Amino acid sequence: MAPITIGAVFPLSGSAGRIGEMKRQGADLAVEHLNAAGGVAGRPLRVVYLDSKNSTTEGSLAFGRLADVEKTPVVMAAMSQVCLALAPAADRKQVVLFANASHPELTRKSPFVFRNLPSTEQGSTVIAETAYGELGLRRVAVLAVNDEYGAEAGRVFVDRFTKLGGAIVGQETFELGATDYRAALTKLAQARPDGWWIPGYGAALGVVLKQRDELKLPGQVLCDLGLVDQNVISTAGGATDRVVVVAPAFDPGDERPAVQRFVRDFEAKYKESPSFDAAFQYDAVHLIADAMRRAPTLSGDGIRTALAATSGFVGVCGATSFDPTGQAKMPVVVRLMADGRLLPLDQVQSTAPTGAATDTTPTDVAGDE
Repeated sequence: MAPITIGAVFPLSGSAGRIGEMKRQGADLAVEHLNAAGGVAGRPLRVVYLDSKNSTTEGSLAFGRLADVEKTPVVMAAMSQVCLALAPAADRKQVVLFANASHPELTRKSPFVFRNLPSTEQGSTVIAETAYGELGLRRVAVLAVNDEYGAEAGRVFVDRFTKLGGAIVGQETFELGATDYRAALTKLAQARPDGWWIPGYGAALGVVLKQRDELKLPGQVLCDLGLVDQNVISTAGGATDRVVVVAPAFDPGDERPAVQRFVRDFEAKYKESPSFDAAFQYDAVHLIADAMRRAPTLSGDGIRTALAATSGFVGVCGATSFDPTGQAKMPVVVRLMADGRLLPLDQVQSTAPTGAATDTTPTDVAGDE
């Protein structure tokens, strides 16, 4: 039978290329598993991938080709600035945009937009509350990547942290393509912060952390999902140790058979561990396939109707239900990075050597974002 085709607009090259590649790997493995089990209503599933280059212009052109030429009823996409640009077209063309990017406004743009990833709003709020509460921070500097995601992560953190009574002693941004961030770091350090909120991703985040460490700047560093990336960890060297991280609750050590099959097959296929991006994209494909089986038609509107009715779908990242805006309801967790692993947060206050605790089970970093 003819395959069912869906589209994907991922950054497969450029500064965010590794993120797109991990998403593609997760999606490809999901398609492999689905088709081995009979596909969708007896038809194989197929994904057409196009490169957004993390550009709104390239992303919009790619979305138009998928919707108008390939006639895909669903397009998966990544990166906040790209997905925000695609949402109006998805609404106008009645094509489901499964946008695994974290900007909170995404799913509010159209009933055709869905996401099975926690939003920036959720993660930044939780890390701000943790910073003020459990960590006792009162003076935080913000150094955020200069894009839609970074701006929102900074805004939400500042709003919540100051409402709790904390002070923001400085705010700067960093560019993905730069190589020297010492000027911004030194400027922020002059205000003597006791904490640093540094939302970002890719090699640039690793360089920021490494240069901050080389400058021997004091204060607790806070990051989000972007840190859970072997490329970032390798670039930063030891500068990721004892960084506090807010991230989705995916656990590659989960003993459920579906999780262990995913991890085992991913490692066998790609010779590396799956990242959060790969895991959530794997679940995204399964969520789309599940909706297709229940949809009244395989049109964008038919699949949208079925996705909106999803409740308690169990994937490798846990159970997923969508709220009325298309945002998945799922938790985030706060962890401590040590030796490339995520440990329970209570070790932040420990005086033991990094990774020395024996009464907790660490979560391995899942791979590149």
